[in-house]
Amino acid sequence: MKAYAKIAVCVMLASVFAACRTTTTFPTGIEKLLVRMKKKVDPQDKLKGIKTKVVTGKLIRNSKDKNSTVTLKIKNPSLIRFDIVVPGQFSLIKAYDGNNGWVYNTKAGYSQIEGYPLNFLKFQADYLNPERDFKKLFSKIKFIGKEKVAGYDCYKLLCIPKEEYGIKPITLCIDKDTALIRKRISTQGNEKTGFFEIDTILDDYRDVEGILVPFEVISKIKDNLMEYKVTSVTWNEILDDSVFTPPEKLK
Repeated sequence: MKAYAKIAVCVMLASVFAACRTTTTFPTGIEKLLVRMKKKVDPQDKLKGIKTKVVTGKLIRNSKDKNSTVTLKIKNPSLIRFDIVVPGQFSLIKAYDGNNGWVYNTKAGYSQIEGYPLNFLKFQADYLNPERDFKKLFSKIKFIGKEKVAGYDCYKLLCIPKEEYGIKPITLCIDKDTALIRKRISTQGNEKTGFFEIDTILDDYRDVEGILVPFEVISKIKDNLMEYKVTSVTWNEILDDSVFTPPEKLK
């Protein structure tokens, strides 16, 4: 799997879910839309009681790719880990432990994550936080038009991450009828090799203990498509902090 494809997998998983900082005030129309979005996904306000979540699923890159798996682990606050297993080819771990980002690949070994990739991983850790608050993530959100995504009429929002994250703007397409996120456009890469956009479409939202989760996620990067199908979602599984730190044997 090419490097940008591995990045796409992590971004794709990050889109499955949608840190204490100063909050931002947005225009009234945006504020009302954010309230609708939260209420649709979490009508009973259950996310406040969730400290961890584990998402597992199958990664499909082509017709022969039937057994590849991806697992996402999140712990509040701001801890994140991706595990990707492609049988017969490689395994990859990518994580942020609240202080450092690291990656382990059975082909390339262990290394620290730095620069823009680390900034983006930190953002993902907060974006996926059970108590995620767009007002703490973005300094500005503005309406930039409308777009049809997979048959859904959507509002298109340009979201400017707070300066502390050091990442490029995120575009979200929000379903006009349901207020669900249908598409996300983010920028990955680095200053050395260049940047590229990843388009991620979210569909097949299902109720998991009162919380809506997209069970089908399709990411497009350049001319490559990857599909991720969620098989299970677990809330409040016990996760020790050591899960997110690199074992000594990997260093």
